[in-house]
Amino acid sequence: MNYPALELVWTPTGLGSVVNRHAWPVGGLQELPPQGLSFGIEGDVRLRSPPEPKEICKIDRRGGGVRLWHLLKRYHCVVNGRLIDEQEVVLHHRDLVALPMGPVVRVLEEEMVRARSPSLEAAISAAPEDRELVHVYSDFLLDQGDPLGERLARSRGVSGAFADDAQWLDVLAGHYEAGALEVEWSYGLAVKAVLRSSLRAFSTLEQALAHLLALPVMRFLRDLTVDISSDKLSVAEALHALGRVQLPVTLARLGLGDLPEADRARTAALLAASRLPIDVSYYAEAQLVILSSAAAAAPKVGETLQVGDRLELGRSGFMSGLNQNVLLGGSHLVVRDGPRFVLARIQVDADPAKVNGRVVDRFPLREGDVVELPGELSARFKLVR
Repeated sequence: MNYPALELVWTPTGLGSVVNRHAWPVGGLQELPPQGLSFGIEGDVRLRSPPEPKEICKIDRRGGGVRLWHLLKRYHCVVNGRLIDEQEVVLHHRDLVALPMGPVVRVLEEEMVRARSPSLEAAISAAPEDRELVHVYSDFLLDQGDPLGERLARSRGVSGAFADDAQWLDVLAGHYEAGALEVEWSYGLAVKAVLRSSLRAFSTLEQALAHLLALPVMRFLRDLTVDISSDKLSVAEALHALGRVQLPVTLARLGLGDLPEADRARTAALLAASRLPIDVSYYAEAQLVILSSAAAAAPKVGETLQVGDRLELGRSGFMSGLNQNVLLGGSHLVVRDGPRFVLARIQVDADPAKVNGRVVDRFPLREGDVVELPGELSARFKLVR
């Protein structure tokens, strides 16, 4: 194989793609010729959608490096989980490129080694908090040329997130950047993951979980929550999916998130029939605890607002004379949507809200999420048990 090349990481069907009339399987490599590869109905790589009979983007080797070119204003790619607005983008080794409603490819400028050591991995699984074992594992991977070794070596003595975290999450990179996949990192490896809104890219929860747990950075995961309320999935669906995937042996806690108190009896019966030790929390209602307030008409710091079925927030809002916990005429709202609560924008010209520092439009909230309306207020979402 000559480099640079593209690795096909994922396709919506899981069946691979077609490049220059030849099959391109998931996991397969395709050399990037000097003239590049175009993507679209009429391109070198076939896309089933969008339906326009045109090339929508191109990856080539112009200027001595690898570049992404957007050929249509309407469709832009996602690089390392982030939507790219520029017409021309310089790509680097291991960058992930998600095509509009299509496959995900990885840019490779050299061979990428994926090394395994059953004995070392078994030792870490038996003692996941032993940092010396992780250092030995890092040295082994470095010796083999596996980029995971470089990541682990770079993180020695440093715990938390890194700039390249999304690159290690494949098709879930976009979920991570949007806050739909939350990961707690320790020395380059994931120790805790919360998956919500998982079915945007997958047809089933089982597929989403299988993809997540197969990632190298998830090998020693200790805490996994499948937030079923965010996708409005049933407990039965979650139990079925979890029973069909290979869970990490290091997993110490498995949870399904928060469910309404009204579902307690039905959920308890399903959990009792399952062989999996799963944690579930129950709530009676939701609140917003005000953390900061910039507008005169906004509630005060420390004040608690009851969400109920609908709570309006933000610009041009004013306090209801009938219910002091309700704002009327706001730009955003927190609304009950089945078993979950969703933050949504209701004034089109209003600035988008943020959740945990990430810009969102319509977003399912979880316990502890920090909601921010720029220039207005910030508040912590709290479930009342």
